[in-house]
Amino acid sequence: MKKIKLLVFFLVALTGQGVAQTLSEFLANSQLPLTFLGVDFSQMRYLHAPSLHPGQFKSQVIPDINTEVVNHPQRYDIAASFYRQAVHNDLSQVKQINASIDTSVIKSNTATDFQRLQPADIASVARHYSGEGIGLLFVVEAADCKSWKVAVYVVLTALGTGEVLLSKRYIKRGRAGIQWTAALAATLKDISGRDYKRWKKANS
Repeated sequence: MKKIKLLVFFLVALTGQGVAQTLSEFLANSQLPLTFLGVDFSQMRYLHAPSLHPGQFKSQVIPDINTEVVNHPQRYDIAASFYRQAVHNDLSQVKQINASIDTSVIKSNTATDFQRLQPADIASVARHYSGEGIGLLFVVEAADCKSWKVAVYVVLTALGTGEVLLSKRYIKRGRAGIQWTAALAATLKDISGRDYKRWKKANS
């Protein structure tokens, strides 16, 4: 009987350390894993960019941005920003989603496209991703070549259910034009330096 109780205790403890499905569980336990799902451009609009070639942007720039983030963890330190010892990268789903983007809608001259996504839109994006535990997505909303600004949502999603656990919009301005990777690095810096602690306090 004692052995059975010890086995049950071990299994419960192991389960508790394995997979989180709520934001409070994830934030409270830095041992719980995080999967980086990539930078999703499926909702993106590129404003005031007459010289942009949407096909080239889709086939070359978007894959390069995702590759840059996962290949340079020192610059894009997702693990440190979310207080994890390590982060698992899985770009398999975002590659398929980005590859299916309709290039005819990428370019825009409508100012309101810079801030058009609603919570339902973010929820719809998150439902396209599956797996176990908590997933992290960067969902790009827009870039404006006049203001040099990029708008991106940081999204934490429960991969087992597709539920959005957290969604926060960030706006970053480039020093000389649109600087995608610099915007992502600056966003992660905001999370590690300020926002993660706020989220943890609010969900404790």
